[in-house]
Amino acid sequence: MLRQLESGALLLFVGKIIQKVGDHGARISIGGDIVYLTFDAKPQIIEDDVVRIFGRYNGTTKYETVLGAEVELPVITVDYYTVTEPKN
Repeated sequence: MLRQLESGALLLFVGKIIQKVGDHGARISIGGDIVYLTFDAKPQIIEDDVVRIFGRYNGTTKYETVLGAEVELPVITVDYYTVTEPKN
């Protein structure tokens, strides 16, 4: 779905954080699709938070999993976010 967008396209969506990646990244589930998020500053989020994201599509990124599989994910640069449902 997102891969059909042009780089820089503005997006607004809600999803669930499934993994924090370092200090400035996270993977999020949006309607069953996994997307990689990048933040300029360290986000105040934890796994299982539901967040509303406003950001820009920036193509895709590829990486190799621990088991050796190659994964390609859409990348969103986050301009603004709010935690709508904190992890309990």
